[in-house]
Amino acid sequence: MVVVERTPTRAALREPSNGFIVVANDYLRIDADTGEVGSELMATSCGRFDRAVARLGASRPPSVEACLDVLCDPDIQMGITVQQMVLHARSGRVATQRPA
Repeated sequence: MVVVERTPTRAALREPSNGFIVVANDYLRIDADTGEVGSELMATSCGRFDRAVARLGASRPPSVEACLDVLCDPDIQMGITVQQMVLHARSGRVATQRPA
């Protein structure tokens, strides 16, 4: 399990913590490595990331539905979100949910 953060000129790998990875359209590793301030999307990702981590606590979500519940939190979901998706690599299951 790994997230590959990439820009046209840089890349960094983010590995799991507590058995899962939280991603909020962010560049945590790239930003940490360069200290650069990113786009507006990157500037707003920290709050969404922090909220997702707080909702999850220290354990992996027990189900795809639990993941969708976290993703649909109003403090995590972006205004431009068309749908939330959870991909379960082991089973190949793809679950989607549209915002309320």
